[in-house]
Amino acid sequence: AGNVEFCKIMTEDGTDFTRSIGSACVRYSNAAEAKAAMATLAETELQGRRMLVDHWSSGGHGGKSGFSGMKGMTEMKGFGKGKMEVHGDPSLIVYVGNLKYEVQWQELKDHMRQAGNVEFC
Repeated sequence: AGNVEFCKIMTEDGTDFTRSIGSACVRYSNAAEAKAAMATLAETELQGRRMLVDHWSSGGHGGKSGFSGMKGMTEMKGFGKGKMEVHGDPSLIVYVGNLKYEVQWQELKDHMRQAGNVEFC
């Protein structure tokens, strides 16, 4: 689908040290690549589970799984005590859900590579 600029598995407190909440965000370099990734990777399997791959929701209504958008930044909150900020245009960010809690960033990066070159994960 294109170049992945950023890939992050979300955790209970927003750090890299706590349990996954079973979802992730992936940022592409342009909206066309993000759309291509959604078309290519929706319903594909990772560790035996079909992944949800969809538009990243942001704005006043909270979006997917408690995410809310701000100008130039999307913030995950409502899980544990921390938060995770994802910088960039929400139209470039893809939501990935239904991940096993055990999925590591490297596995997700390798899976997302099926749709294009991964620059950073």
